[in-house]
Amino acid sequence: MNRFILWLCIIGAVIAAIYFAPLFRGLIRVEMKERASEKSQKDYHAQIFKDVIRPAAQWVKSFRVTQGRLPTEAELVTYSSNYFNGTYIAIFTNTPDAQTKMWNPGVDFELCVFAPDWNLFYQSCDNKESKHWRH
Repeated sequence: MNRFILWLCIIGAVIAAIYFAPLFRGLIRVEMKERASEKSQKDYHAQIFKDVIRPAAQWVKSFRVTQGRLPTEAELVTYSSNYFNGTYIAIFTNTPDAQTKMWNPGVDFELCVFAPDWNLFYQSCDNKESKHWRH
């Protein structure tokens, strides 16, 4: 009886391995692509944060102080075309669901630059920089 149960467990494990192997291979492949992309673009991302996102965030903060409001996307596009060789910078001014406690409407914002395979973010409420892989 114990051998029968053992064989059933072995057969079940083999069937599960055959069934789930493509799924795991796909997840591993995606993870490897993300890591390779992050490694190959690490310096480029650092340069974008240094030369584009941080200065743009500072400009948005200064704009808010002088104008009493956050800039529109069109105003940010005009600014970025003059100072960042036309690099498109998206601005989000609505409260993200995860940030409702920290976010101050009309003051806080999020900037996003689309880099190859990646979205690079700056969030003003906590001065956090992050990046998310677009696969």
